[in-house]
Amino acid sequence: MKRLIGRTDLDDALKKLDKLTVEEARMAVAENLKATYNVDERVRGVANSVAGVDDRVAKVDDRVAGVEVVTQQTANDVDEMKRSYSLNLISSSRGIRVPFRETITRKHSQMALPTRPVKKP
Repeated sequence: MKRLIGRTDLDDALKKLDKLTVEEARMAVAENLKATYNVDERVRGVANSVAGVDDRVAKVDDRVAGVEVVTQQTANDVDEMKRSYSLNLISSSRGIRVPFRETITRKHSQMALPTRPVKKP
C-alpha cells in the first residue's frame, strides 16, 4: 500500500542496502581468496626448499656411505696386516725378531782393556 501512496524510497533504500551487503560479502571472500593464494604460494616455496634440503641430505648420505666403505676397507687392511705380521712372527725359526736391530757380534769390543794378564790374589 505504501507503494501506491508513493513511499518507495524506503523500499529502494532496503534494496540498495541488500546490494551493498552482498557486494561487501563478495569483497570479503575475494580478500580471503587472495590471502589464501599468498599462503599457498609461500607453502609451495617452503616445499621446494625442503625438497632441495632433502636432495642435499641424500648427497651427504651418499658421501657418508662412501666414507663407511673406505673406513671398512682400511680396517680390513689393518686386520690383514696384523694377521700377516703375527704369522711371520710365529713361523720364524729363530723366534721373535725385532726389526731394525743391529745383530750382536761375537768379536771383542774396542774398549780399553788391560793387555797384560790379570793377577789373581
